[in-house]
Amino acid sequence: MADTALPLSPPLERLIRCLSGGMDVAFELFSPELTPLLAASEDRTLAALRQAVATAEDEAMRTALSVVLGTDARQRIETATLVIHLRPIRDELRTIGLLAAAMPTTGDASHAERHMEMAGEAIKQLLEAEVQSARADSARERQGARWVQLIGYLPGVAREAELFDVFLQALAIWHDCDTRVYVRDVGQRFVLAASLPGSRNEGPVQLPSELAERRGLDRISSIAELERLGWYGPPYQLTLIPLGPQNEATHVVAIRGILDARLEPNVLMGCRILEVCLDRALEREERRLEERFFWRVHEIGGASTVTLTTLMRNLIDDLARWVGAEHGAFHVGAPETPQAGATPLAAEAGAEANRFLVPLSLPGPAPVLEFSTSSAAPFTVRHLRLARAGAKVFTHWLLGLNQASQILERDRQARGGGPKSGPHAI
Repeated sequence: MADTALPLSPPLERLIRCLSGGMDVAFELFSPELTPLLAASEDRTLAALRQAVATAEDEAMRTALSVVLGTDARQRIETATLVIHLRPIRDELRTIGLLAAAMPTTGDASHAERHMEMAGEAIKQLLEAEVQSARADSARERQGARWVQLIGYLPGVAREAELFDVFLQALAIWHDCDTRVYVRDVGQRFVLAASLPGSRNEGPVQLPSELAERRGLDRISSIAELERLGWYGPPYQLTLIPLGPQNEATHVVAIRGILDARLEPNVLMGCRILEVCLDRALEREERRLEERFFWRVHEIGGASTVTLTTLMRNLIDDLARWVGAEHGAFHVGAPETPQAGATPLAAEAGAEANRFLVPLSLPGPAPVLEFSTSSAAPFTVRHLRLARAGAKVFTHWLLGLNQASQILERDRQARGGGPKSGPHAI
């Protein structure tokens, strides 16, 4: 098939490049003949990815390419230097292209591969939606192109609230959708995070936790089911789209009313891009908090007149404030220890929406940080992830302090003993 089978407009290509920026992840599109389709780049990871796919010198790569181009199955290959994901781009039953993504085997693999998975699925849905809209009438095609251009602004938006606003406005303007976004709280429920002012239909402020286990678009037209979820009166159709990891959704997009089947690919594509952008925005927040807390640890650790207990108290207070909590506390062998087999979010959070625990990777009987608030607004997955980021720095500080204390104690004993002293003596 000709290389022009994939619709690659300049806004679409820019969007693909934006989704790979800042994460040391590279995306490339290939024709079925394995010809690269995106513009050339000086990125080393991208160059290595093109070389690995286009030459297919490795037996594992040749096998994976054969599977991807012949079926609808995704493939993951790990070479000496790269982790590579391969996805087919389909036009009904035909494979019209190949989406490849790669990241170096070194570095922060967990964040980068999660981003590669989420962004890869978003780009695949985006391209396949473009193929479908290319068959539509000219008005629909123009609308789809404008939608892609508008959604292309999302990767450049830094804050969660702004992402919600752009996304909801885009759906309202271009597709006339009455949409809400719910975010998962630490009590496992989904609470309303964003809706348009003057929304046509009243909706619930909370959705049940069972929605976290769903994946993909879910239409509900049963009046009894709608009322169980908290929607009353017409229109009697609701579309729910979970965002986030499979079986552990972090957000739910709820669209009230009949969703035109011709618009469905565009909406799903927009939801996947929103999913990626939300994750990236939170990762930026995590990095900023880690850096801020790291420098605070160094700053406060230089004090020479306070005890270790006071240092810990000050650091925990700072971390609680940056996370968005009113109170923070350190516990050893705290009550409500997470049950074995619980999900990561459930294990840390417990059942209360205004309190959660973050276990610390320290020796001893289950040391944890507790965060709480008296506010009616619940803690969400955002608060939990920020707390985890800060807890990681706090753990490293405590481990380093413990190691330093052991060295000082050995030196003291080598000199013949004597009373303990020093600025951090309790």
